[in-house]
Amino acid sequence: MNLSFRIDDVTPTMDWPAFYATIDMLSKFNIKPILGVIPNCQAEELLHFAENNNFWTEIKQMQDDGYPIAMHGYDHIYISKSRGVFPVNNFSEFAEVPYEVQRQKIQKGVKILRDHGLNFNIFMAPGHSFDNNTCKILLDNDINYMTDGFGSNIFECNEMRFLPVILTWRRVYQLRKWKYGTLVLHTNIMSKDLLDRYRDICNSFSKNLFNYSEDFLNSLTEVKRFDKEEMDKEFKAYDRVGKLSSLYHRIFKK
Repeated sequence: MNLSFRIDDVTPTMDWPAFYATIDMLSKFNIKPILGVIPNCQAEELLHFAENNNFWTEIKQMQDDGYPIAMHGYDHIYISKSRGVFPVNNFSEFAEVPYEVQRQKIQKGVKILRDHGLNFNIFMAPGHSFDNNTCKILLDNDINYMTDGFGSNIFECNEMRFLPVILTWRRVYQLRKWKYGTLVLHTNIMSKDLLDRYRDICNSFSKNLFNYSEDFLNSLTEVKRFDKEEMDKEFKAYDRVGKLSSLYHRIFKK
């Protein structure tokens, strides 16, 4: 597997020591993860840490240093109970939310990030939940990539390109036959033991680590095209691999 990383919930009030520790560890392997920046974070669970008043300057500098930026929703408030396109969670900021509401949220988010000098064409849906209207509005705002979905390779559906994600560190080993995968990190809940797990993964996949640089994305001249039925099959395959592997370890690895 060619493996990359993303960091969710990048806000002025995140756990900055844990964020810096994660960035420092990944940098030793020349990894620059996608940074999922929330333009106007209002989620209470993400407002617990001291605010970094230099936030936008630091994120802009990281972008200039080669870290790809993704817009991670708008305010990260879940206002829908829909699972959306990918059946991961039954809550969403966007899925089945009226089109006009989604359009306004996305346009406001885009303006905030671009007003702070951030250039990006990747979207990161809070809760991994969105719908076809979300994709249409993103494309209308020159955002062509979604860091989400399940599949053994980067794929395209309804003109949106999807960078498949891996939700837990265990799945990296279970899905090592995938061509591309992006491991999801949440530094606000990053323990030392978990950071060590990610370091072990980097060592294990050291020859196959990559970054979603602009040059890399531009090199994707042809990708597999999926429809909704094919995406459902990919999710079921992803889900089945994890369950079967967990069952195997419970029975034979005690």
